[in-house]
Formats: sequence, structure tokens, C-alpha cells
Amino acid sequence: MRKPFLRLDAPAVLLVLVFAASPFAAAQEGPASPSPPEPSLATEPSRRPSVRILPFGSVDVTSRSEDSGKAGFGIGPFDLYITTSLSEHWSALGELVFENGDNALATDLERFLVAWQPSDLLRVRAGREHNPIVRWNTALHHGLYMQTPVDRPSMARFEDDGGPWPVHFVGLMADGRLGHAGLNYGVAVGNGRGAIPDEVQVTFDRNGSKALIGWIGLEPPALVGLELSLTGYGDRIPTEVGEIRERAWTAAASYVAGHWELRSEYGQLDHRALEGGATLRTTGWYVLGAFQIPRTAFKPYVLVDRMEVPEGDPFLAGIPGRNAYVGGVRFDPDPRAALKGEVLSERVGDGSRQTTVRAQLAVAF
Repeated sequence: MRKPFLRLDAPAVLLVLVFAASPFAAAQEGPASPSPPEPSLATEPSRRPSVRILPFGSVDVTSRSEDSGKAGFGIGPFDLYITTSLSEHWSALGELVFENGDNALATDLERFLVAWQPSDLLRVRAGREHNPIVRWNTALHHGLYMQTPVDRPSMARFEDDGGPWPVHFVGLMADGRLGHAGLNYGVAVGNGRGAIPDEVQVTFDRNGSKALIGWIGLEPPALVGLELSLTGYGDRIPTEVGEIRERAWTAAASYVAGHWELRSEYGQLDHRALEGGATLRTTGWYVLGAFQIPRTAFKPYVLVDRMEVPEGDPFLAGIPGRNAYVGGVRFDPDPRAALKGEVLSERVGDGSRQTTVRAQLAVAF
């Protein structure tokens, strides 16, 4: 594998964001990036549950240098985000996604959760959720309108799109927050990985070992918009050649306030056969910087994306590393529509660097 043109370790990635999230940045004014609505818990017990459905969709135009610049149209995932308040303390959430791959339609129930929340200090959820080991997905989820760039960073890609991290999780989660201190925390236990990266175990677990997750985060009240988090994950993977011990951790930082949107994340994913052998480490990180031009609907952005996958990892065989740089502009002609145009320069695995020009019209309605 070629040596990357630019290397940043985890502290350097996080420092980029922390320095950018200065009091000067906090003083800026402007619209913050959108976030998906959470189910309200204020419904009176005597009233019937209210249901809210929020669809997302997108249309793309892509031209790749490897295809001699020929452009093609594509329809992105169609996402139905559904929330309901069952009573004062009970709520439910579902997310159904229709995806187009190889000109064939596939349907996935990406998330389904039932939650009980007696107070801000404790919320208990059961079902299928995005794994907090990758914070991009827990912040922005599936609707492409929610995110500034056209595509997700490599480490945030879903399992069926070549992502090496376990970004979906089925089980029981408990979390909460201390609002006055800006502290949030949580733990989870549930089904681990299947025999291949694309197998999310939604109906059974192939082995008796359960996946464990723990996380802690900080949102300083003195600097609204800044979020820091540290997450750990552990599992045993039941592959055909024997069980693999999986350990992962990620550190994430984001600042979304005023005209600024800054996101960064670094993670390590370790695999080692239980009968012994070397530890094979996958690493990934990204830095996204975006600035909303004052009194306009234009937001230029830059994304640096890096992922390195060891060639000898049998579980991740076929998932290549990636070295990418993205520059683009997002334009919001309507509060529910976003037009994005960007240039992507990337090298996948040991291949040569390729250039892609793409545009996307993403909507929430």
C-alpha cells in the first residue's frame, strides 16, 4: 500500500477542531446545520399517540475520470423517518430506507427503537440503532439532506457499502445526560457481528458472546455547539475460520454553531484470532470544515478522508483502504432542499488516483 500524502494522528485531528471552535467562532451568527427531530415526550396519557413521518430523498449526477468523464444520473436512498410519542415517558422511532443498487430496489429497516425516558438522567432503548462507535451516523443518520457533503466519510459508511466498522447495533441501550454539567454517558449490550461484515444480526446471535459499548461525552455549556466524545466497543466475531476478538475505540469532536460546521473523528478497529496471532489494526479518520457565507445560502466545505485496512485481515477481505480529498459548495434554495456540487479526488487501495465530479439535489419533505 502506498504511503499517504498527508498523515495526522488522533490528537492532531482533534486539535484542528478544538482550535477552530474558538470563542471567535462562537460569536458568529447564522443558521446551524439541520438535525433530525427527536420524538416528543410531552404527549398526555389520555391522548392518542401522534405520529410524524419525515421523508428524505436525493438525485445525483456523477462524472468519473475512470469512465472517460461520462456522466450518469442516479437516485439515492429514499428514507422514511418515523417518530411517535406514546405517552409521557414512552416513545418509538423507525427508519425505513429504500435503496437502489445495481438497478435493483432493496428495502432495509435501518432503525427501530422503543424508548422509556423518566428523566434526562436516564433513557432506556431497545431495538436496532446506529452504533455510537461512529458519531457521524448517530448525528446525521441516513437522510442525505442532513449532511453537508454528498457522501459519508469512509469510516462512517454502512456495512453494505464497504464500511469496516459495525455501524448498526441490535440490543439494549441506556444513556442519559447531566444538563448543567454538559455531560452525557451511556452503555449498551446486544448482538455482535455476523460471519461477514454485511451481516447485521437482527433476529439471532451466532455465538453466545454479546457486543458491549460504552461512551462518555461533553457539551460545555460555556461553548454552545461544541461536542466531544470517547466511545469503546468489544465483541467476538463468529467467522467460518474461527472466532475473532474485535476491539474498537473512537474519539470525536464537532462544532456546529453560527456559520461554522466542523466535524472530526478518529478510530481504531483491532482484530485478533482467539487462538492467537498478530493483532490486525484498521484505522480511519476524517476532518470536515464548512462555513456558511453570511447573508447567503452558500456553504463551501472541505473534507479530508483517510482509511487504512490491513491486507491480512480475513474478516475485512475485499474492503480497501481509501485516501480522499473533497471540495464543494452546498446551496440551500429552500429550507427543505439542498443542492450540492463537489470535486472528489481519491485513491482506493493500491489503485491510481481518480477524480469524480458530482452534484446532488437532496430534499426533506
